[in-house]
Amino acid sequence: PFTVKENILQTKEIIIYEYMSFEGQRILVKSIRVSPIRTEIIFGVDENNDMQILQLGYIELIDETGETWGKIQDGLTAEGSPRDEEFSYFLQSHYFRYPEILTLKVGGVHALPKGKDSFIVDVPNERIANAEHLDLWKISVRNNQLMIQQNKRSAIRTGELVSLFIDAKG
Repeated sequence: PFTVKENILQTKEIIIYEYMSFEGQRILVKSIRVSPIRTEIIFGVDENNDMQILQLGYIELIDETGETWGKIQDGLTAEGSPRDEEFSYFLQSHYFRYPEILTLKVGGVHALPKGKDSFIVDVPNERIANAEHLDLWKISVRNNQLMIQQNKRSAIRTGELVSLFIDAKG
């Protein structure tokens, strides 16, 4: 064991609680927490949205000097999912220079209509039972492996297509 002799710097929290809107879908920016090692932006999603938000695109904060607080290069970059009540994205920290103005820049939102944001894999028969709505993707099952290929040019360049697997027993 060891003892820390100096005071540990406290996280600074900026309460925002304002909505952003993307093509009618509302995302709540709850707060920004700035610690010496990272900046955390905490979001929520309006349950009345008719689209299921899957993920946010590139995120950055820009301060009044034009300095960008960008994505963490190594390590944890997000926690939770837009399917959760609350989720976070982590950025670089500029803890020791407290900004007067921060501008949040979000480079897009990935979303699908609610109810069409999942598909069922019939593993024994090696087929997808209900993926007609996912026409951008060729989805198949071969030798008990789920294969997902981009079917045609899509606006979704990067990101997470499948975030949760649930077997037949739940």
